[in-house]
Amino acid sequence: LLLNEQNGVMKKDYQLLADKTALGLVMQSVGIPMVETSCVSKGDYHDLILALQKDAALFCKLRSGSRGESAFRVEKNTIGMSGQTLAGHNLHNEHNIRLAWQELTRKGEVLIQPYMQNHPLLESLDSEVMTLRVITRLTETGIATWFGFLYVQVPGDKIDREYWLLSVDLNSGLLCDAFDHWNTKQAIQTNQ
Repeated sequence: LLLNEQNGVMKKDYQLLADKTALGLVMQSVGIPMVETSCVSKGDYHDLILALQKDAALFCKLRSGSRGESAFRVEKNTIGMSGQTLAGHNLHNEHNIRLAWQELTRKGEVLIQPYMQNHPLLESLDSEVMTLRVITRLTETGIATWFGFLYVQVPGDKIDREYWLLSVDLNSGLLCDAFDHWNTKQAIQTNQ
């Protein structure tokens, strides 16, 4: 799908990587599962309202952003809607949601996706923000998984948004602590 340096990386390859919608469509076309996109919005708040009619909780992020810049979660509740930014700011009501939406949409097109709840086995990592990256390669017989990493936002870090990097054992699916972050966390919990 994407060429590497040896095979002649091209500008269009970088453009594809920067566009989460286009990349998702290419990945899905070859059988790689991707998070569904409910809508790509150019800033119309009505797009968010319509998406909330389909899904009880959504995640909104820039189509071509990185590190969760201005991204936020929104969900329906008994008083209408509420949410939280990746920076940890609570969005208590629709007014706060509108302000977060305006801040996000000023920066570019927005992906509205169903909010993905972390698996209960990952609760011990004590982080709501996780990103799974699986690197694959095209072989003569199809797509082969090369390696995988789980990026876990450091618990309590809502400002710098630093991440732990856990490698994924491709045979078992088990997480391996690539840089001793887990042991550091365990030591911190033991000392409290």
